[in-house]
Amino acid sequence: MHLVDSFGTPLSLAGEAAVAASGLDVDWGARRMSAQRSGNVTLSVLAEHGAHEGSVAVFANTLGLDVRASAATARTGTPFRIDVIASAPDIGIDVSSPIPWERVGASTSIDVTAAVPGTFPVTITASKRGYEPSHETLSVTVEEYAILDVSAEGTDGRALGMRNVTLVTRAHDGAAPEREISLPWRREYRDLASAEVEFPQSHGGSYALLEVTVNGEGHAGGPIALSTGGDTVVRAVYDRSVTVGVEGGPVSGAGAHAYGSLVTLVAEPVEAVPLLAYGVFEGWEGLPEGAAVEGNTAAFAADGDVSVTALYRQDYTGALVAALAAMAGTALWRASRRHGGVSPAWALGEAARRVRARAWNR
Repeated sequence: MHLVDSFGTPLSLAGEAAVAASGLDVDWGARRMSAQRSGNVTLSVLAEHGAHEGSVAVFANTLGLDVRASAATARTGTPFRIDVIASAPDIGIDVSSPIPWERVGASTSIDVTAAVPGTFPVTITASKRGYEPSHETLSVTVEEYAILDVSAEGTDGRALGMRNVTLVTRAHDGAAPEREISLPWRREYRDLASAEVEFPQSHGGSYALLEVTVNGEGHAGGPIALSTGGDTVVRAVYDRSVTVGVEGGPVSGAGAHAYGSLVTLVAEPVEAVPLLAYGVFEGWEGLPEGAAVEGNTAAFAADGDVSVTALYRQDYTGALVAALAAMAGTALWRASRRHGGVSPAWALGEAARRVRARAWNR
């Protein structure tokens, strides 16, 4: 408002003036007045050239307000966004709510978070200088949801996509459907009274059930009752076993091993014909990369199924010695009959000659 006299001349030009007003704030430096509320105010002016008293009608602008919820219902423990849209910028917001709320940064949106289910009135008041405050009440319906998250993994760190896990869920109305679920499994339940889950004792031939945890707490095998008071995370851990197969000869250390353990294979000598022929170990075939080999021993980490072959060659030294002895005996017997006796050296030499001759003919 600018102060003017009855002729419309600004009082700042007419001279000094004394102003009295009810419901108005006077800015003497700018010679202006402002009203903090709407209605009629009385204004009295005493100037150098006269006085005047009158009634001034003060009105306020209307502040349009639109309050929008981000969803039809909220869930317990989760922030629920309410957007406040006004017809003027830079508005002030005040909230009256039985549930906690907070403003989202510098925006005109708020988040309300309820710990219990129910329906709660949230009243929002928007205000701005020069505008009538605007109010709007929104009913927020809060429901209790529970997320059930079920998964399985092996001690080798692999996620197991199982298809034969049994889940029984019971609603408050008494219905209790039982079903086999495929892992990983994640569902949100709104009306869950109870639930239980059961995992198979083995999976894929290489995994055996080790433990089950529910929200980090360990449980034994068998049907496990789950709490429905909030989100539930169920994790099954299966012990991975590694199969080490060996062919080619007698080798110790073959069979099933725990994942990550150290496997030590030792190849033993083979006696094909007692005292005559032997299998002599020569090396390995099929060892995993990084295996440590020393003589007839191989060591490696059990990080996967493996099939190893032990390589042997046949050693006939015993048979050769036996043949040599037999031939020497025969030569001695024949020579003794023809010559009436021979020396052992001659007999052994004759036997060696015959063995070499047979080997050459082969």
